[in-house]
Amino acid sequence: MESSGKSFADALKMARERSSPEQLIKWSPSVEKCGAARFVPSLMILTLNALAVFPNEITSLKNVPDNLRLRLINRMCDKSTMNAAVLRLLVERSPTEIRVKDCSWLTQVHFHHTIGNCDTSKLQTESVMIVTLLVWLVIDHCETRFSLMGPLGRLLIHAAVDIGVALLFIPVMFFRLTANAYVIIMVQEISYSDICLQVLQLDLCGQCILDVAFKDILDKHQESFSRLTILSLRGACGLSDDGLRNLVNSAPLLQSINLGQCSLLTSAAVNCIADVLGSQLKELYIDKCNKIDAMQILPAFKKFTCLEVLSVAQMRTVNDQFVNGLVTASACGKVLKDLDFSDCNRLTDNSLKIIATTCDDLSSLDISNLNELTDSGLEYLANGCKSIQKLKLCRNGFSDVAVAAFLENSGESLLELFLNSIVKVGPHTALSLAKCSRKLVSLDVSWCRKISNEGLGLIVDSCSSLKMLKIFGCTQINKEFLEGHSNPVVKIIGSKFTPIMDHLYLLEPEEEEFLRYRFLQY
Repeated sequence: MESSGKSFADALKMARERSSPEQLIKWSPSVEKCGAARFVPSLMILTLNALAVFPNEITSLKNVPDNLRLRLINRMCDKSTMNAAVLRLLVERSPTEIRVKDCSWLTQVHFHHTIGNCDTSKLQTESVMIVTLLVWLVIDHCETRFSLMGPLGRLLIHAAVDIGVALLFIPVMFFRLTANAYVIIMVQEISYSDICLQVLQLDLCGQCILDVAFKDILDKHQESFSRLTILSLRGACGLSDDGLRNLVNSAPLLQSINLGQCSLLTSAAVNCIADVLGSQLKELYIDKCNKIDAMQILPAFKKFTCLEVLSVAQMRTVNDQFVNGLVTASACGKVLKDLDFSDCNRLTDNSLKIIATTCDDLSSLDISNLNELTDSGLEYLANGCKSIQKLKLCRNGFSDVAVAAFLENSGESLLELFLNSIVKVGPHTALSLAKCSRKLVSLDVSWCRKISNEGLGLIVDSCSSLKMLKIFGCTQINKEFLEGHSNPVVKIIGSKFTPIMDHLYLLEPEEEEFLRYRFLQY
């Protein structure tokens, strides 16, 4: 094949004319075997993991940057060590963020004694001295940068003193710890002003009756949520339409709302959000809210003038008529960048046709497990959506040649591709991935058992930016590929020869992420 500029039909025709695609895959194990790269955690990751195991040993989170707090709390949630004592540290001194992704342990009493007693509207102005410690370690010729602030930084400074390093607390200090480790210490003065709650995430807080909890907070401080910009209450089984209405009315600056799996919410909740926040809301997640009727909320989308992200996954009432109304009749159709329709089993190729002809700037699409989709749906996407960076096609019946033709036509911009459990995917897809998707960072081909060692080897060696490859269930893959590829940066997950948990935070961002496509504006 010559160029990815050909139409989908031309690419499909050429793929079908391949007499033996397996013979076109020219790959053999590298003489200088790279194999599965040994995962070497940074000092930062080791520190965070250790603290997550012993949360009760943490006495303060003062002056720890928000992005480090988030990474620490996420690890505690994953290890089920998050508790009320740590939450109490999080809400000290009127924080700008409270982010906990698993609050299944949080009771009404815990809520009352922590978040309920936090004055989230309080303004503070103060100057604090923060010690920043930067450590460079050279491990196997790979440079690793490590940074800690506040108490954690001082902790390592004391450790340096213990091994005989004299420190002078001047603004900048550089010295060598060992032959392979260098330390820079900087003392900075940072002023905090206009501090109030801007990000609130209390996911899976099913034990709390949030209607009562939030009412108590607002009764104490009417301005508690006046600067709130991002709200995530995913899995809040105790949140009703009335409770959400009170919360939304008290938070006029909200730009992102995640209400996935809130089982008590009805269509009235979405209509309320549209009435209050329609002109400014950018992200809305209402997946798995089965009391919400998709057709009843369709008129509300005419008020969402700048909505960029929408998730309606696993909503039984989502159908082609809803997608048509959402994309063509609503105000947000042209600006949508991220759509999640996974497990909406009433959708057909007609929905993909509508999306492809209207959503020119679509960057992310999840159409996993849609039984009515055919290869024609991929053709619509390939000819219409040329800038998709993240695409989930899992558990669909697409053919190998159709996926290959899509990649030939629109695969150049892809950064993340999920082909999990597309059982027909095989050598045609492998050839097209290696040729046309060189920017890939993450690829999931779990349970795709028609892809051979040679096919995966060609993909991994051709896509030099690939950092993560998932191959769960690919029993045909063996050490010929695992030890024979020549990509030094890729981490392979799902093989019986490679660990799983070591790579849990492989693509974890170093900097804090807020809105999906915009930086948070305070």
